[in-house]
Amino acid sequence: MASYTDKFRLLVDAYRDAPIPFLQLKPVTVAQWMHESGRGSSKLATDHNNFAGLKWRDEMQGFATPVTYEAHDGTDRYCKFTSIETFIHGYWHFLERPPYRGWRDHAASGADFMDFIGPIYTPTAGYATAVEGLIPEAEALLASAGNTNGTEHHPDDTHGSAEHPAKPPIKAFVASPFFSSRNGERVRRIVMHYTTSRNGRGDYSVVSRSSGESLCPLRDWPRRRNLSDGARFGQSVARQGCQCRFHRHRA
Repeated sequence: MASYTDKFRLLVDAYRDAPIPFLQLKPVTVAQWMHESGRGSSKLATDHNNFAGLKWRDEMQGFATPVTYEAHDGTDRYCKFTSIETFIHGYWHFLERPPYRGWRDHAASGADFMDFIGPIYTPTAGYATAVEGLIPEAEALLASAGNTNGTEHHPDDTHGSAEHPAKPPIKAFVASPFFSSRNGERVRRIVMHYTTSRNGRGDYSVVSRSSGESLCPLRDWPRRRNLSDGARFGQSVARQGCQCRFHRHRA
């Protein structure tokens, strides 16, 4: 199984959601960075946040600073980035230089993109093919970005406890200055409903705006839904002992 440095994983995490012009090029660029940095293990990557082996060019001012670095092909000046995020921006700015003019015409696929920029990037024979061979691995790494084991993670503050998580406090009722609904009709009744999760029973209360007196929710229910729903609703209210002025004599 491939091994990545923690910094390289952080790079992929940040890159996964980064807004770049061509999202379909994320896998091939991650594959290139894997190839160039040894999956984040090169000193150019660990010390200077340069995962792509970018050499210093004057056009990189404002995105990076020059640093002398001894690579396998000799000592030269390379780009030093202050952070992972500045490297991501700097990489795409690097490609806006004249030698890579026209790369956007080859952005339909990762292979077409790398076939175009590869020979410009380095004269090493087979460079583009080597990078393209890492695309499946890069796709899998991007898909699992943000997770430690490749699975979706949901925070759980109740782990290690058999107790049910505490319910959030009920917020105080704040009277609204508006007297009409969203569709412009005047509000005549307000229905308040609270159901506990343990027994499924609920408390119902309907308040009339005109009188301010509690009414029975069954008055409008059959008209809004079918009679069978209204009957079941009525049975539930009856079991709880409805105290509204409409059904008070039945309680």
